[in-house]
Amino acid sequence: MVRTKSSPGASPRNGRSTTRPSSISGVKPRNRDKPLPPIVYDSADPVAAKRARNTEAARKSRARKVEVQEQMERRIAELEKELQKSRQSEAYWRSIAEANAL
Repeated sequence: MVRTKSSPGASPRNGRSTTRPSSISGVKPRNRDKPLPPIVYDSADPVAAKRARNTEAARKSRARKVEVQEQMERRIAELEKELQKSRQSEAYWRSIAEANAL
């Protein structure tokens, strides 16, 4: 079987001119209010047991990732407040130095 080109032009796009991250394209992340249900599996099936352990490990990993992210956001907020205080202090001392220089 020999393939032939259907058209000499460029292939059509999917309707999107550019790709955008989901954060600005209107897709919201899923927030779960309730905890995920426990994993139920047949203990006689080793593949199901392995899958259940992997699922549990993935849940723990995601929870740690969220906690680290929240911790970093809190630290950033603290540092921004500290920076603002330092800038105010600098402006205060600069004005005193300029007043004394006259």
